[in-house]
Amino acid sequence: MDDVIYVKLLEYPLFASFSLHELRAFVKSSGAFLRGYDKGETIISEGESSVRMGVLVSGSCIGESVSEDGRRESVARIRPGDVFGDILAMDKNAISPVTVRAESESTVLFIPFANMLAGSCSMNSRFLTNLLGIVSQKYFALQFRASCVSKSTLRGKITAYLHGVRRESGAVRFNVPLDRAELADFLVCDRSALSRELSAMRSEGLIDYNKNTFEITALPPEVR
Repeated sequence: MDDVIYVKLLEYPLFASFSLHELRAFVKSSGAFLRGYDKGETIISEGESSVRMGVLVSGSCIGESVSEDGRRESVARIRPGDVFGDILAMDKNAISPVTVRAESESTVLFIPFANMLAGSCSMNSRFLTNLLGIVSQKYFALQFRASCVSKSTLRGKITAYLHGVRRESGAVRFNVPLDRAELADFLVCDRSALSRELSAMRSEGLIDYNKNTFEITALPPEVR
C-alpha cells in the first residue's frame, strides 16, 4: 500500500492513536490486504461465512437483505472509514444475514480477526479497544433504529427519529445525516409516503426543515 492510503486509514476511528509507522507495522503483521471492487460487485454474500473484517477505504457500499417476495431491502449504508463484517469474523460458525455490495468503485482493507487475538503487542490491544468502541456504537445505533421502527405509525417513527437525532446533536436546529431515500430505508417505509408525511407535519407546524436541516417546533415526545 502507498502512503496515501495509510494516511487515509489514520483518519478512521479503527486506527485512532496509531502513528504512520505503527500502522504500516500493523498491516504487515496482521496479514491485512487491500482489494478493489467494481460498482455492483458483491463483497460478502448472504449466507456466507468470513474470517476477515472489512474497512471501507474508498467508495460506497450497501448492505442488503432479500424480502420474502424477492425484493432487495437496504439495511445499511457503508461509507469510507466504516467497519463491516466484524461480528461475522468473530465467530467462524456464523453466516452473514446480508449481502454487501459495492455501490460505486470501492477499495476495502480486509483484516483477519483471529490474528488480532494471537498477538499481545500494544498495537493489537489498541486496535481491539477501538474495535470494541465501534461495536458498542453499532449496538446503540441498532437499539435506536429498533425503537424508531417499532412505532405503529409512520409519524411515530419520524417523531422518534427526529427526537433522537436532536438529543444527540444538542442543538435546536440539527442536521439529519441521511437523505430521503436513506431515511426511508432506515424507517422501513416508502420514500413517497415519508415525503408526504414530512410535508404534512411541516404544514401542521410540528416541524420545520430545509433539505437535511430540521427543527422540532411543536412535536410531542412520542406519537403512537
